Amino acid sequence: MASFGNITGPLDCAAVATGSQAYGVTGASRGIGAGLVEAFLKRGYNVVANSRNITEANPFPAPANVALVDGDIGDPCTAAKIVETAVSPFGRIDVLINNAGVFIPKPFTEYTTEDFNTLVSTTLAGFLYVSQLAVKQMLRQKSGSIVNISTTLVDQPIAGVGAAVQIMLKGALNAVTRALAIEYAKEGIRVNAIAPGVINTPMHKPETHDFLKGLHPVGRIGEVKDMARPTASIVAINYLSDLAECNPENDNLDVHAVLDDGREFTFTVATPNNIFWCMENEGTDYFFGEPVVFVKNLTKENIAKAIERIVAEDGGKWLTVYGS
Repeated sequence: MASFGNITGPLDCAAVATGSQAYGVTGASRGIGAGLVEAFLKRGYNVVANSRNITEANPFPAPANVALVDGDIGDPCTAAKIVETAVSPFGRIDVLINNAGVFIPKPFTEYTTEDFNTLVSTTLAGFLYVSQLAVKQMLRQKSGSIVNISTTLVDQPIAGVGAAVQIMLKGALNAVTRALAIEYAKEGIRVNAIAPGVINTPMHKPETHDFLKGLHPVGRIGEVKDMARPTASIVAINYLSDLAECNPENDNLDVHAVLDDGREFTFTVATPNNIFWCMENEGTDYFFGEPVVFVKNLTKENIAKAIERIVAEDGGKWLTVYGS
């Protein structure tokens, strides 16, 4: 039998059973960081939000489940305060989102020592100190998740956008993400990176938007809300997780289910608008060697039946559920 979070509405608007999880988010006063904090608070998580002057900026309402920590994330003292603020009232830190960043675009030969030190302090030191302390706590808990916000520029630089030093340091962040994912995999700690394209934040001046839109096949730049779903999907543990904001352009639903015997697995529910293949009849089949379940009507009852079916037939392996 499958157990998952309470569903209070349609599947693409499902609520998440949050329990007492504690999240830490750096660079949280605006842009992606602020958007993630708002999304997490909406879902009932306990959140520790950090930026240099986040108390003064006061970007959030004052619910009991948010704590604001001022300070430079490149300072070890700030890192310690973030983790202490999470552990003291909540007793744990389940998720750390390393989002703090600065963008200094310029030709390679024009980067100064000050530019370099600023980028290193925020991108690398800002990751190192707080992540070390978070991992120590997660080892005591025997669980945890770290998500590093990177950039697609690491893999695909853009002609006309000089950002070589920025890319160099984000590349280092990607490398340490892979290293830590391997180092702590057996300890129940997951380390991932999300590399978005251009997101509409104060980091990009409005006069650059038309140019940036032209770089995207869909003709638009991303919005902060687009980051909530992939970020929260990565850190979803032991409950049904829908982390979309009922976006009509995004009909996918990521589901992480846990069985009563402790086994867990993940699948994606998608409408026919977002798939290129589906079965004609309900049932189980294999696509590229992976188990696939087709559900005609995406109700929570039918999804539960699909979970039972795949567990019975395939032992709870990774699967994809297509539906209409």
